Amino acid sequence: MGGVQTYHTGGVVGEPGIDDDEPAEWSRRKGRLVDDEFVFDEKGKSSLRFRPRADGGLSATWTSPDGKISMEAGLRRLDPQRFPRHAEAGDSHSQ
Repeated sequence: MGGVQTYHTGGVVGEPGIDDDEPAEWSRRKGRLVDDEFVFDEKGKSSLRFRPRADGGLSATWTSPDGKISMEAGLRRLDPQRFPRHAEAGDSHSQ
């Protein structure tokens, strides 16, 4: 049986909406640790749930405030050092 701890997060970035005219959103959310999930489920707001995966990444679930729509995503840590730099890739605009 897991415990519940409450956390206050920093800014949470939301991607732009499905339509091109929808701006990105920023918000502060209160979350809590429930067993192995980090849960954000404030009344009247969409809920977010993050769970650790065996490969070291996170599984994420977004659910609309009315509970009728949900989306799943897989997140993993990226190492910026492993990406080629623009200059190395032949981009003449980088310095």
